[in-house]
Amino acid sequence: MLPFFILGILIWTAFAAAWIWLCLQARCNGWRGGWGKLAVQASIVALIWGLLRGYTTGLPLLVTAPPLLLFSAQDVAGFQRLLVALAPYALPAAAVTTIAALCLPGLRIWAPGLALCATLLATLISADAIAARGMCQTAANRGSGPILRHSFAFSLRHAPEEYQFNLHALTTIDGEPWGWSYRAMDWYPIPADAANNLRQPPTPLPCP
Repeated sequence: MLPFFILGILIWTAFAAAWIWLCLQARCNGWRGGWGKLAVQASIVALIWGLLRGYTTGLPLLVTAPPLLLFSAQDVAGFQRLLVALAPYALPAAAVTTIAALCLPGLRIWAPGLALCATLLATLISADAIAARGMCQTAANRGSGPILRHSFAFSLRHAPEEYQFNLHALTTIDGEPWGWSYRAMDWYPIPADAANNLRQPPTPLPCP
């Protein structure tokens, strides 16, 4: 097992060195400068995503090897209902930012990174309201009690933790605890043996 670990470290070191060299080419002109600027944008987006997700030890790995974001993309693709709800806010933000950047010669090469940052910002701003509306609507349909929740940013930051004790949101239905799932955009029953080990969200959610 140890030889494979050492091999992985060597591969990452070589890739990171090559990526840093590519980022340094952003100071050059021509095609080398263009690829360098794209690499810098990928690292910036990876840094922002890593901070939002609460990565710590893995952050240097992600910043110096942004293609690893493809693994996160595979995970994000599983949240189809949430993505559909976010699309009316995220896509216009990306489109407007891209068009504005392309209209300014000095920003054209930075259009991809600016568009992705605008998409992340629009997602964070709109996700809380979308989640709150979904929680209230589905809770009303199920006849639940009061709702306690964490912010979307908190959930995004703590979801990758290996040992998960934090609920996105909590309510009671027929006296039993139910938790919120962003993947299903609906409530799910919490098993009795797990309920006592979970931390109660701190913020009441006022529903209309």
